[in-house]
Amino acid sequence: IITGTAATFNTYPVDINAGMDVVGVSSFQDIDVDGHTNLDNVSIAGVTTMSGNLNISSGTPKITLTDTDGNPDYEIRNLNGYFAIRDATSSTNKFRVNPDGHVDINAHLDCEDSLNVTGNITATNNITAYSGSIIAKGADINGDIV
Repeated sequence: IITGTAATFNTYPVDINAGMDVVGVSSFQDIDVDGHTNLDNVSIAGVTTMSGNLNISSGTPKITLTDTDGNPDYEIRNLNGYFAIRDATSSTNKFRVNPDGHVDINAHLDCEDSLNVTGNITATNNITAYSGSIIAKGADINGDIV
């Protein structure tokens, strides 16, 4: 174990197999951590490369995506079993998978190719087709058809 308040290493890379305790300011050209390491308040500038799994544990774990050139900013989060993509700027969920499996999309949904639905479709407003036809086989339509 290397301990102390000051040290200078003139060779690169430094190989420390037994361990090192550092108090004060430290500067490393490269640090390679193999195995399990507990680090507090790590700031990483640049590219981070890892293999294996990324595990984020918290009561409400999230990944924050901050756009430094504009808004909105987003969060990917797990909130009490709800998986959500959240607009952090306006504090609204844009996409949410609920614990029972149903999905909430809180904005306009554009389908670029086609939309296939197995099961019932419930609409609380108008259904409009701008081109093509609406074909209803075995339909039970209540109300006026315009």
